[in-house]
Amino acid sequence: MIEAGGTPIPVVIGTYPRDHIRQRATNLMSAAVRISRPGTEYDPVTRRDTSTVGDLLYEGPARIWEAPAGQQVVIGEEEVVVTSTYLAIPFWVQPLPEHDDLITVIDSDDEDLVGRSLDIISVVRGGGLRASRRFQVRISESRKSSW
Repeated sequence: MIEAGGTPIPVVIGTYPRDHIRQRATNLMSAAVRISRPGTEYDPVTRRDTSTVGDLLYEGPARIWEAPAGQQVVIGEEEVVVTSTYLAIPFWVQPLPEHDDLITVIDSDDEDLVGRSLDIISVVRGGGLRASRRFQVRISESRKSSW
């Protein structure tokens, strides 16, 4: 609802502009991810539950980008700029990934991201014309031996 002079005006978004912006957003996704919900499996020999990859929720295009968070932190003698990392997947993906789901980057323009795992920090929900589903994420694995 938009208010004009104190009077609410209902905003109706047509299907063509909504579908168009969602398709354009998907076309700009230059990475590919695999999202699964981890599960457990009981091993009668060891009498313990073991973690499994679980059910595949989604595999397909995604966009991964960073935005400066406006913070600079000093670690030892080095100054580090803190950034926020985001992941976007097409709007139609259901069910939505949640905390503790396993996200693996399987392809990307940035070769350093390929094979890394991402952890969901927060989920952006709702919105009538939202072009994609957006998540704030944290990269949980690094292949850099010096880190």
